[in-house]
Amino acid sequence: MDIIRSYLTGERPFVQIGYTPKEIKRKDGDEWTDACGKRWKMVNGAKVSVNSQAEMIREMTRQKCTCGQDIRYGNRLDAKFFLKTGKCFDCIIKEETELRILGVYHHYENYKMLSNYLGYLEDMKQKIEESIHHFETESDTLNVLCNSEGFLEKFKGMNTADLLKAAREDLIEITKAITKVTKDKKKAKRIFDTELARVKKANTPKT
Repeated sequence: MDIIRSYLTGERPFVQIGYTPKEIKRKDGDEWTDACGKRWKMVNGAKVSVNSQAEMIREMTRQKCTCGQDIRYGNRLDAKFFLKTGKCFDCIIKEETELRILGVYHHYENYKMLSNYLGYLEDMKQKIEESIHHFETESDTLNVLCNSEGFLEKFKGMNTADLLKAAREDLIEITKAITKVTKDKKKAKRIFDTELARVKKANTPKT
């Protein structure tokens, strides 16, 4: 919805037409249903979609770091880092400190930055594809957009053909970017692995 709203407001890919919806302050644990019937919940300061089946699966799966830390009983940073790395915050800090000591952190940092950027691009590509599908299945003029706060945002009549063209052009550009960043990420990973292995070998005591 955010991407579609960006196109509606004339941004590529991402000036508000109509009105700005009322902002609602929510706290952790709050649940609500939007005007489209979709359920949401505030978790660790972030808005997440509620899926009862997925929640059951998560409850059945014990999320533990390799050090034994149960992420469910950790802090906000533990949960955030575990989602991305499978490890708790303390373990990540320990590993990165070791890489700094070995002098290869800059290679690691370059690889991680490219990994994060690639993840962002892939997520954005999916949202643009969903937007294209939305524009393709909408009527010629789009007037109402449902948001996740439970409001219906009203826009002046917008020709979906122009929006669809812009979205398709953005899809081409982001696909090119993903191809390039994927190659850069693989190269950065090779360099990091090679340098790490070299440094570890050099620091291994000879017998």
